[in-house]
Amino acid sequence: MVAQGLGPDEAERRLAEFGANELTQPPLPSIAGRVVRQLADPLSVLLLIAGGASLVVLGDVPEGLAIMTILTVNVVVGVRQEARADRAVQSLRQLTAPTAKVRRGGVTQRVPAAGIVPDDVIEVTAGDRVPADAVLVEAAGLGVDESALTGEAASADKAAGGRAGPDVPMGDRNGELFSGTLVVRGSGT
Repeated sequence: MVAQGLGPDEAERRLAEFGANELTQPPLPSIAGRVVRQLADPLSVLLLIAGGASLVVLGDVPEGLAIMTILTVNVVVGVRQEARADRAVQSLRQLTAPTAKVRRGGVTQRVPAAGIVPDDVIEVTAGDRVPADAVLVEAAGLGVDESALTGEAASADKAAGGRAGPDVPMGDRNGELFSGTLVVRGSGT
């Protein structure tokens, strides 16, 4: 099965069974939710109290309206900035959607990383991002930058050898690859 990889039909079945190889994204908040979050900010609460006190307790309408105007501008600007930031993050996600080299039915093809399923045969070479956690069955001079996971500056040498036990520290799992790490040299399957 390693030489050929999964057949296309089996890959589709597993994708339907297990779902996409991606982290679920929380839903974006509604405009009302964003407004409530802005109003819950301590500065907004202080402005709301000051404006309400000016209008109701002191009867100073011009001052109360000025404070409420400042509060409104603050909320509108905050909501717009938050929405822009969310759109920018979504755009970056779409630009950096990783692909993977997968062997299916004996043919190596590029597929979206979200389309990887359990038992797929993934091929990686220098410069590739590892698209999913994997166990190495073949490796040739493979080195992977795992600094984001382990904190070690030097790349980790990898070799075929199977899955390590649960008590083995991540930095010592030489037969495994981890999603999001970068292959810096060599190749592996």
